[in-house]
Amino acid sequence: MHEAAAAGLKTCIFKEPSFYISKNKLDAALNREKIPAEEIPFLLKMIAWSASTKSGDREEITLEREEYGRFDLVSDFEGEDEFFKHAVKNAAAADVVFIHHYALARGLANEIFAPKLKASLIICEASKLEDSFTAALSKRFTEGALRPVYGEKATMPAGLLGIFFDHFSPIEFGGYRGNVILNAEN
Repeated sequence: MHEAAAAGLKTCIFKEPSFYISKNKLDAALNREKIPAEEIPFLLKMIAWSASTKSGDREEITLEREEYGRFDLVSDFEGEDEFFKHAVKNAAAADVVFIHHYALARGLANEIFAPKLKASLIICEASKLEDSFTAALSKRFTEGALRPVYGEKATMPAGLLGIFFDHFSPIEFGGYRGNVILNAEN
């Protein structure tokens, strides 16, 4: 990226909409009649960060493991809020675009780069591209997606799915790390 900039080329990094915070969704989360106590520290963190960020990219802030799931409540999945629109504008004006493999897999590159054929496209973490295409063609059930159907009870099925994933997914995807053997010595 530095080499391209040193050569006088305009560069940018582009990710899918869910990597960006939606101020509209944050406002909606804050204006709910009842906010669960476990969400309050996360929402305070999002308020402070959203007021100071220029990009709205979640990789700009340190999130704890459980906060990644909560970020779905305030992320711009639809690509309708200001931070993602700004990222699209930057990508359209760039000579070299470093596109996140998720964004490419979700088909966003076609919408943005088809009219602008002069941009060079570099896929970040291309080794994960196959997994990203598999995920893009799969249905995603997050707490944020389940909440309109199940209300506040969405935390329970999301938690159970997380436990199932941790227990049965391969190690390289953060899954179960080994077997527990109980014997008379334990």
